[in-house]
Amino acid sequence: MKNRTKWITHHLNLLKQLKDEVVSSFLCKSLNNIENPF
Repeated sequence: MKNRTKWITHHLNLLKQLKDEVVSSFLCKSLNNIENPF
């Protein structure tokens, strides 16, 4: 059971990381678009 919890925690962390990366890249793109729309 303990291993399972560890596994789940690990994947949740990966998801969180992925989400953070997606959000930050999205923000960067948005900022770039605002600065130069063309």
